[in-house]
Amino acid sequence: MYCQNCGNVLEENDKFCDLCGHSVKKESTGDNSKKETPVYSQAPINNGSIPSTEKKGRGKKVAVLLAVISIAVVVIAAIIAVLYFSSTEYQIKTNINYGNIEYAAQLYNEKSSSEKIDTENVEETVFEKLEKIKKDFTENNIDYTSAKTQSEAIQRFSSQNIEAKAQEALQYIEDLNTSRISFSSAQKYAENKNYKDAIDRYKNVIEADENYEAAQEEIIKLIKLYKEDILENAETLEKEGEVLEAIELLEEASKIAGNDEDIANKKEALKSKHYKSIEEDLDKIIKEEKYSEGLEYFEEKNLKTGMSDGIDKRLDEIQKGAVKEVISKANSLVKEKKYSEAIVLINEFLEYKKSLNLTAYDDELKDKISDIENRKPTKLTDMHLIDSNGVEYSEGAFVDSFGNVYDGHLHYDWVGNNEKYSIYNIKEEYSTFTGSISACQHTGSDEQMVILIYVDNELRYTSKQFGKTTEKFDFSVNVKGGKQLKIEAKLTSGYCGYACCSIVNTELYK
Repeated sequence: MYCQNCGNVLEENDKFCDLCGHSVKKESTGDNSKKETPVYSQAPINNGSIPSTEKKGRGKKVAVLLAVISIAVVVIAAIIAVLYFSSTEYQIKTNINYGNIEYAAQLYNEKSSSEKIDTENVEETVFEKLEKIKKDFTENNIDYTSAKTQSEAIQRFSSQNIEAKAQEALQYIEDLNTSRISFSSAQKYAENKNYKDAIDRYKNVIEADENYEAAQEEIIKLIKLYKEDILENAETLEKEGEVLEAIELLEEASKIAGNDEDIANKKEALKSKHYKSIEEDLDKIIKEEKYSEGLEYFEEKNLKTGMSDGIDKRLDEIQKGAVKEVISKANSLVKEKKYSEAIVLINEFLEYKKSLNLTAYDDELKDKISDIENRKPTKLTDMHLIDSNGVEYSEGAFVDSFGNVYDGHLHYDWVGNNEKYSIYNIKEEYSTFTGSISACQHTGSDEQMVILIYVDNELRYTSKQFGKTTEKFDFSVNVKGGKQLKIEAKLTSGYCGYACCSIVNTELYK
């Protein structure tokens, strides 16, 4: 039997030609005398083409080749599968899915640098695991400790992407856990009629929490109860005269209950009443010019700037008056040459104002401190001594011929007829030099002396002639622009063999 399509020799039971694949049609059994002979019912003429028997052999070879190829493909696939299932990557992913996350992370960290691992594939598996942990925790299939422990284990993978995702998952778990705790706490506060804390806790419940809708419903219900309590408590405080406390209570309630009209109206009514009373008290203080008492009132009543325009205006006037009082006291101290005390006075007042959060006119006070610092004299003995002859400075007590005692003095004494002097560097910083001159108690009765003061070798001052019977006298010398100050003491008469004098209270002014 031959193929009607290509002439290939077929077996009796073949249904398809194994050379061309053509379907074989069986001839019906019947009267053979009437059956027509098909085109290929006889062997084809051999015109140089491949004999049909050879074609049949070739078809079988093709079939065998295809079978071999198929077997080879299966074997290769099996080898690849065996290699994959024994690979580090497969072990990592398998351990992740089975919950052995710490071991998976250890494998990844140890092998990722030395073996070729598809990190994106591993990361995808890890991300899927993180999403499952979050889902299980959200649906209460695992507890907080388990969710946190697994997520922390995933953080151990040496991958920035994994660490970041794990941190996000941990934050989600923490937030949801905190939300659930807040919901539970809120229920307990509500049972104890602590509406404020209950509302506060319910507000901490997040949308991912299965209790979110219930929390929102409870907030609406509890705000109504809280509002009733607050208005009642504010009314009680007002009757007791604690108006400021009532206002503060309503301020807090506004933050919790939102822009409630009843709470806002009550608060404004109390403020208006309270502020009017304060303004009347401040007006009385201003009228009596008791500005320091005004600041004490401000502190006692726990007032703040910005409470009302009327209070702020009066407070500014009180601050201005109090600053003038302090500056006046400081000026009096300066006149008494108590410069340090004056500066301390102003600094203490500045600190007091700071404690009250009041800063008006601070610059005026600071300018006054600078002014006093500039006016504050410098002791001559604090200046650099350039040269001297027969002069010494003593911090001990000096007793003059009239028995007056002084602390610290420049001492000049003579043995024979010698000129004594001292020269100081005053750096062109000062304008006036002052002091007092007196003979010491050991000076002879006949000795007479004189003091000369030079500025850059220019004689600026000559004292009167003085001796043991001359009382202490003061001097003031213009030294403006001078670099060097020279003080010279001369013995003008007597020559008894010993005389002395001192200059006390020597000060330089800028």
